[in-house]
Amino acid sequence: MNPSKLSSFLSRFALPALLIVLGLLLLINPDSASAFVARILGYGLVAAGVVFAVAALTRPFHVASAVLGALVCLSLGVWLLRNPLALARGAGRLVGILLAIRGGQEVFSAFDTRSRLLALPALLLGIVLILLPMTTSRLLFSFCGGLSLVGGIVLLVYRLRQGPPSDPNIIDAL
Repeated sequence: MNPSKLSSFLSRFALPALLIVLGLLLLINPDSASAFVARILGYGLVAAGVVFAVAALTRPFHVASAVLGALVCLSLGVWLLRNPLALARGAGRLVGILLAIRGGQEVFSAFDTRSRLLALPALLLGIVLILLPMTTSRLLFSFCGGLSLVGGIVLLVYRLRQGPPSDPNIIDAL
């Protein structure tokens, strides 16, 4: 195959294929995605802790704040690297607490029945997320996987319907 045709083929169909594969992976195993995000955040916090530690050694002033920043970043980073799903659990519980508080406020302070009925699902969803915190992570990554899968399929169909690309070496005078 001609190298320019191979490059054209890859540029047209590589992105839809990657989106479809990513969507399937996120739909099949959403927990691995949240663990991956937590590991990246953990490595970033460890790197920030190292930068704080170097700053504490090189700067004569603000040593206490740099050492404290290094300790906090290093400890949080190592903890996230050892417990990658803890981030998803913590975020799920935090969202659940916030939804339960907001839903409870609306249920008890609403003046009419319709407002109370609209606030009740937020309260119930908040309670469910407090009790089942990983649900948020799984739902979020499954939703993103579904969007990625649909986007990849739509892009693939669009590029297949476009037909073959025109030769870039031909100059159109019109």
